[in-house]
Amino acid sequence: MVKLRSKVYIISEKICREVLGLRPGEKVLIISNEGRDQLTIAHSLYRACAVLGGVPVLMVQPVKDMLDFAEDSVIYALRSKPDVIVSISKKKLGKDRFAMAEPLRTPDGRLFDHIFDYLYGGLKCSRAFWSPGITLETYERAANVDYDYIRRVASWLYAKLTSASKLTITTPRGGLFKAEIKGRRVFKDDGDIRRRGSFGNIPCGEVFTSPVTGLCEGVLVFDGSISINGRTILLSSPITVEVESGYVREVRGGPEADLLRKAIMKARDKARKLMRSRCIDRSLALKYATNARAIGEIGFGINPKAKVVGVLIEDEKAWGTVHVAIGSNYEGDAPALNHFDCVMTKPTVEV
Repeated sequence: MVKLRSKVYIISEKICREVLGLRPGEKVLIISNEGRDQLTIAHSLYRACAVLGGVPVLMVQPVKDMLDFAEDSVIYALRSKPDVIVSISKKKLGKDRFAMAEPLRTPDGRLFDHIFDYLYGGLKCSRAFWSPGITLETYERAANVDYDYIRRVASWLYAKLTSASKLTITTPRGGLFKAEIKGRRVFKDDGDIRRRGSFGNIPCGEVFTSPVTGLCEGVLVFDGSISINGRTILLSSPITVEVESGYVREVRGGPEADLLRKAIMKARDKARKLMRSRCIDRSLALKYATNARAIGEIGFGINPKAKVVGVLIEDEKAWGTVHVAIGSNYEGDAPALNHFDCVMTKPTVEV
C-alpha cells in the first residue's frame, strides 16, 4: 500500500496535476506488470488519480518485450477509449495482434497497427504517457523536476529544429553523421500532456524528430547505453554504427555490438515469420523487415535531473545526450517491429 504522503505518491500527484492536468470524472487506464518498482509507481498513480477525482482502473499483465503481443484483455480495455492511458511497464506494453492483422484507419486515411497509438495519435480522443523499464529510483529522481523549466528549454530547441533543414552530429571518438530533417515533424516531450492527443514519457525531457526516409548517413558512435527488446545495457565499450542511405549497414564493437546486431536481425526475421504465417499483410511485413535497419529517430536530452544509469527511459533524457533509434519512426512512413534507442553522451550537434 502506497502512503499518501510518501515521496512516490507526492511525485505521482504532481504528475497528475502538472503533467496530465487531470480533471474530476476523467477515466484513467493504468497498465503495469508484476514487479515491485513498476507496481509501486502504478499504484501511487492510481491513488493520486482517485484522490483528485479521476476514475482510475489498474490492469496488471505479464511482462512483455518489444516483439510480444499484449494480452487481449488489455487491448479490449483500450478500446473503451479512456481519457488518459498510462503504461508503467518493466519492458514494453506489447503489440496489438488485432490491429497488426487489420490496421486501424482514421477518417483522414492514416493507418495504425496499435490501438494505443490510434487513440492518442489518430483519433486524438485520449492522452497518454508510457514509462518502459522505469525504476523507482529513476521515477523519484528524474520525474521530480521543474516542468515549467523543461517546457521553456523544449520550446527553444523545438524552434531551432523546426527551422532547420539538416543536422550534423559529431562525437569525440570519430563519429560523423548527417541527416536531412526538412519538412519533418518535431516533437516535444516536455511533460505537457494536458490536451487530448498529447503524449510523452515520464520522466520527460527530450525533443526529437525523424530524418527524411533514406536521407541520412555517416558514422554513429554510441558510448552511453542501448535498449534492445525492453532491456537497457550500459555500454562497457563504444558501438560504431555505419549508416548508408538511411539504413544501418554495419555494427562494430565488442559483445554489446553483437547483441545489437542480433536484435536487429531478430526483428527482421520476426516480420518475415509473421508474413509466412499470414498474421499480417505481406506488403506490411516486408516494410517491417526492411525498416528493422532504418534510422527512425534522433532525440536530444534536456532533463537536468536525469543521468545515464542504464535505464533507457532516463538515459535518453539526460541533459546534453543524443539518442538515435534504429527501427520505426515517428512519421509513420517507416513502420517496423523494433525501435532500439542508442545513447551517446558527449556529442556536438550543428543545425
